[in-house]
Amino acid sequence: MLEKIKYPYLNRLVANKLKLLSVDDYEYIKKVQIWKFNHQWDYVYNNLKFYSRLKTKYNLPDKISNLSDIKNFPRIDKGYINDNFEIICQDLGKTNFTLTGGTSGQVTKFPTSYINQEHNYINSIVCKKLHKGKINDKILYIWGHSHKLGNNFLKKNLNILKNKFKDFFHHRKRLNAYDLSEKNLNKIFNEIKKNQYEVIFSYASTFDILANYLKSKNYVYTKNIKIIFTSENLNEITYKKLKEIFPYSKIIGEFGMAETGIIAYSFNDYKKYKVIWTDFILQCHTNELAITEIANKVFPLINYFPDDYIKDDLSSEITIIELPEIIGKVRPNIELQYDDGLKEFYSTIYFDHILKNLDSVFSAQYFTNSKKLMILYTGIIQEKDLLNYVSKKLKKGIQNIFFKKISKPIKTISGKFKYILDEKDISNL
Repeated sequence: MLEKIKYPYLNRLVANKLKLLSVDDYEYIKKVQIWKFNHQWDYVYNNLKFYSRLKTKYNLPDKISNLSDIKNFPRIDKGYINDNFEIICQDLGKTNFTLTGGTSGQVTKFPTSYINQEHNYINSIVCKKLHKGKINDKILYIWGHSHKLGNNFLKKNLNILKNKFKDFFHHRKRLNAYDLSEKNLNKIFNEIKKNQYEVIFSYASTFDILANYLKSKNYVYTKNIKIIFTSENLNEITYKKLKEIFPYSKIIGEFGMAETGIIAYSFNDYKKYKVIWTDFILQCHTNELAITEIANKVFPLINYFPDDYIKDDLSSEITIIELPEIIGKVRPNIELQYDDGLKEFYSTIYFDHILKNLDSVFSAQYFTNSKKLMILYTGIIQEKDLLNYVSKKLKKGIQNIFFKKISKPIKTISGKFKYILDEKDISNL
């Protein structure tokens, strides 16, 4: 009933989108996307200075005849949006903004409106129906986004009330994803034991840490449940641990971001995603993902690079309908210096594989420079014991790796787990 009050035409929109997404005729999909892109492009270059200037500066066409033409459009990223924020505001006047913070912690404001919210809500219902979920499924929502709360006391409390209403509306219990201290992990653990949830929804990195904690408690959940992860890639070790803890679970990946909403969702394989192609054209530039929005939005993003990478190079595909494994950001290498004087290069990913097999380590983050690697972790193992464990795995003593136990993981301003830390992150430790 509440859904019908909010969106009287909800059922029709959902049914239409489900029908379109069931189409597997690649040529038909391309024709629909070209038509939608041209409709969108015509609107933005005639109504938004941001895009009309791009069109003039780069001599862009009035319309495209092939989706590959989009690759010739200028690259748009968060930095470009920030640099041109004043022009965007002139175009749109008083509008709402959604905030996103990347791994750098930099905040970018993206224009949004009720139309964006409606599209995202419809897509969430579509994904739920495709996975045989119900509108009123009971959800444990381990989330955050404190940057939306603001510093103004009245605004902060108003947003808290809005969140409470949204949680009631969506039948969900919200717990803090920012605080992953042992105390808060225990609170989440007790909530899972106490209530019979149909869905647990959180960041992939939160499940990394939560799975380790639940394993340390020897906990097994014996009911059917959907585990939905988002924002980051779920590694195979965590997947196996979740299946041991929740043996009757369906583990689902949701790929999206604050500036776009839901883009794709996994189906039979949690590493492979089906793109909501009615709303997004996804393309690849040597493993780097580019996104073009073709749903009617107040400020659609065209040839937008969110700094996300995929495992396979799909540059030859004109439009990506099935998205392979998302590998996230590029991870740095470190030159290890051994006690015997030898030196070797390792990726920080190597240490992920070592540490994620330890139930006594809940999370690990990395700070590197040219001389050392510092690993900041949460867990119940002591620093000296962890160093000895890693040294045994490498079969050598190491001179330039240091471990620092912290009370909770360091997050970006948008609440994402930050794998690679900078000087600012560790300056106050």
